[in-house]
Amino acid sequence: MVKDMHRLHQEGKLTAYQEKHWFGERPAEELYDLENDPHQLYNLATINDFNDILLKHRTLLNSWIKKSEDRGELPEDTIQLKATFELWKDRAVFKNADMNPEYGQFLE
Repeated sequence: MVKDMHRLHQEGKLTAYQEKHWFGERPAEELYDLENDPHQLYNLATINDFNDILLKHRTLLNSWIKKSEDRGELPEDTIQLKATFELWKDRAVFKNADMNPEYGQFLE
């Protein structure tokens, strides 16, 4: 799917929403009502009525980041990315899986 989205982006064939969602600048925080908005079209993070829920989720996320020592917001070292890509790229289970866009730089 990722390769298809990149191809469609290059061909100018994405909808305005797809273009914004996949290639536009994302807001710092996003909050969606998955029951009423399963396609995540309406970001509730900037609506005051949802401040308490947003704060709760922000606290949970920050706690998880600290406990797990997640470094997801920091850029990964290219050497480590390449090593991970080389380790997994030929495994059958990943042949048809969606690829992390960071690995695109290693495709031949």
